[in-house]
Amino acid sequence: TLLSLGRTLEVFALFRIQAYGIDYIKPVAAAALASSCSFLGFKMVPLESSLLTFFIWLSVFMVLYAAGILMLGIDKQDSAVLRSMRARLP
Repeated sequence: TLLSLGRTLEVFALFRIQAYGIDYIKPVAAAALASSCSFLGFKMVPLESSLLTFFIWLSVFMVLYAAGILMLGIDKQDSAVLRSMRARLP
């Protein structure tokens, strides 16, 4: 929210401390990319408004978001979590 952003900027201005690292930018950038591509696709491909259309565009968004995360790189902690999840799958 704007209040949270204001507090973050205030801390940076007063103490020169960054509350968030570069790791937080990757998911935001991937979400922005996926949102903009999904929105453009939604406007360019005229589909009937229904629940099925919602799930189609939700699937497109999720695929684009995952591709964006993979393109920007996966952190060591995230890759460790993915390895443990793969180990549990049959």
